[in-house]
Amino acid sequence: MRYRRSQFDMAHPFAANLRARYFNAAAVADNAFIANAFVFSAMAFPVFRGPENAFAE
Repeated sequence: MRYRRSQFDMAHPFAANLRARYFNAAAVADNAFIANAFVFSAMAFPVFRGPENAFAE
């Protein structure tokens, strides 16, 4: 990356949405009703009535 004042390797922000058509800062800003897998993987879902030590031998 190059900055206008001849500074090399400058940190430039990238958009979270990597599609070529929309460059939104949020992943779901253009279509709020579409479920993205990245959003669900970042959220923690509580598990009710699960075992205390699920992977214990």
